[in-house]
This record gives sequence, structure tokens and C-alpha cells, in this order.
Amino acid sequence: MLYMSQTHREGMAALEWGLMYESKRIFAANRRERTGKTTLIASLLSRQYQRLNLAYVTNPRLDFEDIVRLILTQLGVEVAGFV
Repeated sequence: MLYMSQTHREGMAALEWGLMYESKRIFAANRRERTGKTTLIASLLSRQYQRLNLAYVTNPRLDFEDIVRLILTQLGVEVAGFV
């Protein structure tokens, strides 16, 4: 259950707009602490979008290969041969 305050609704709208209409389609949520980023992203990930495949990197300290492996795994791409 998620209570969507005005701030949450605005944040969700910004996330959805960026994912649907921005050309890069890679985002980093980097606002102040305790502003609901994780809650909004969890809500976003639970939705079923027809044109989007979403991945979520929770550990920014992973090296590049581990980040790519994590994203590919979340998108359902076989990573056994990935170097």
C-alpha cells in the first residue's frame, strides 16, 4: 500500500515521463535522503509497462561488469558467456 502525497505524485510523474519520452532512458535517483526514492522506484517496478523493460541497480559500488550482469539478469538476458 502506498500513499501518494503531492510530492510522490510529482516524483512518479517525472520518473514515468523520463522513462517514456526521454531519449537516454537511464536515470539515477539522487535526491536528498528520506524523500521516498526507494518507495517510488519499488512502485514503478511493480507496474506493468508495455513498452518498457526496467532494471534496478541498488549497489552503486559494483564494478562495471557486475552492474551490466545485474541489469542483463533483471531483463532476462542470458549472462553465462558474459565476460
